[in-house]
Amino acid sequence: MERMPLEYTVCVGHNIKAVHQESINRLSTARRELPNMDVLRLPFWKLLANVDSGAKLERELRTFSNRLKRLHLEGVIGLDEHSTALLANMDHSYLNGKKRTSKRQTRDLPFVKLLNISITLSPYLSVDSQLFQTSIQTGLEDFWLSLPSGPQGRLVPMLTQWKGKYSVKLNITNPKATSWFLDKVDSLHSHLGMEYVILEGGEGNFFEEQASVGDEYIRLLADLAEKIGDNTIVTSGTSHKPLFIRMSALQSDWSYSGLKGIIPSLLHHSLLGYHFFIPDAVGGSFSAELVADDELFVRWLGIAAFLPVISFQTPPWVLNLTRFYIAKHHDFVVPLILKYAEEWQEAGHPIYRPLWWLSPNDPITFTIDDEFLIGDEVLVAPVTEKGALQRDIYLPESAFQWQDTNNAQVFDGGTFLESYPVGLGDVPVFVRRRS
Repeated sequence: MERMPLEYTVCVGHNIKAVHQESINRLSTARRELPNMDVLRLPFWKLLANVDSGAKLERELRTFSNRLKRLHLEGVIGLDEHSTALLANMDHSYLNGKKRTSKRQTRDLPFVKLLNISITLSPYLSVDSQLFQTSIQTGLEDFWLSLPSGPQGRLVPMLTQWKGKYSVKLNITNPKATSWFLDKVDSLHSHLGMEYVILEGGEGNFFEEQASVGDEYIRLLADLAEKIGDNTIVTSGTSHKPLFIRMSALQSDWSYSGLKGIIPSLLHHSLLGYHFFIPDAVGGSFSAELVADDELFVRWLGIAAFLPVISFQTPPWVLNLTRFYIAKHHDFVVPLILKYAEEWQEAGHPIYRPLWWLSPNDPITFTIDDEFLIGDEVLVAPVTEKGALQRDIYLPESAFQWQDTNNAQVFDGGTFLESYPVGLGDVPVFVRRRS
C-alpha cells in the first residue's frame, strides 16, 4: 500500500514554552469557545447495574439515587449504553401506546426525569436488532458504513464488533442517517430528560478507511455531537469543539496504565489543546470489577479532586474524605478552572500546565511527570507510589516562593523538598507567592 512521504515542519525557538506557544498560534485558527461549564460542578456516579429490563433498572436507579442522597453525595448518575437502551425501549413503548403500561411504570417515569442522569449512545447498532433488520429489508443499507458487493453490486454493511456484539456503524456521511440519529436523541430527551449525552465509539479503523471515511469519522462524529448540543460529552476527537472529552479508562493499579498515568495524560491532553475533559473514574474503570485497594482509591481521589471533573464507579469507603475532596473541588478547583478558561480564550494558554511552563529554561522540569500546575499559581504534587508517606517535590521558578496550603510553610522556588511528608489522606498543594 503506497503512502505519501511524511513532511515535517521543525520549529526552533528560544525555549520549550516559546516553541509550544508558537505551534499553538499557528495551528489553532478557530475562535476559542467554552463548552458547557456546568459539567464541572457535580461529580459523576456511574451506575453499575447488571439487569435485563427497564423496570429492574428503574428500581436500581431509585435505590442508587436514594443512597447518594442519604450520604450527601448527590451528582450526575451515569448510565452505560445497555442501561440507556433498556430505559429508551421501555419509555418508547409507553409513550407510543404500543403496550399497556402498568400504573407502577406510569408512576415511576417522572422519577427518572427528576434525576440528573447522563445517557450513553454510540454510532453502533447490533446486527441482531430489529432496527437493523428493518433497515436492510427497506433498502436503507446506506445508513451504515458499507462496501459494494461487486463492481455493480448492492452495498453491503461492514461487520464489526462493539462491546462483544457483531454490529454495524452509522454512515455519518449520509445526511438522512445523521438526521435519524438526531431524532433518536430528541426522543430520548423527551422520554428521560437527561442532563448529558455521552457519545462514544468514534475511533476509526482500517475498514472504515476502505469505505472512504477513515480518520474523518472522528471529526464528523464531533460535528454530530456539536449538533446534539453543549450537553454532549465525547470520548474521542480530533476537532477542537466546545465539548468535554471523556478520557480513556485506566487500570486499577499503580502503573503508568493506572494511577501513574493520570498526570502524564492530563498534561498531554492540555498541551494539545484539549482543556475540558472528564478523567476516568476514581480507582480506574478498565476492569468491570470494583476497586479493592483502599490506598489506591484514596490516592486516586486526591488527584481527581484537582481535575476538571470527579467521577466514580466504586462506592467510597471513606465517606468523610470523599465529601471533603468533592467540596474542595467545588470551592477551590472550579473557580481556578473558570479563571484560567478565560485566559485560554484570550491568550491560548493551557489551563493545566507542566512545571516547565514557569521554568522553561530549567531542564529539571522537563522530566517531572508527577506534578502539575493549575494556571501559574497552584502546584499539585500528589503521591503516586504505593505505600509512600513522603515524596520529593520540586518547586519551579526561583523568582517565586511557594506556600503549602496544608501547613502554611513557605519555600523558595527552584529547590527540591526531599522526603516531604504526605499523610494518606493528604495532597501537597502549593500556592505561588512573589518573593
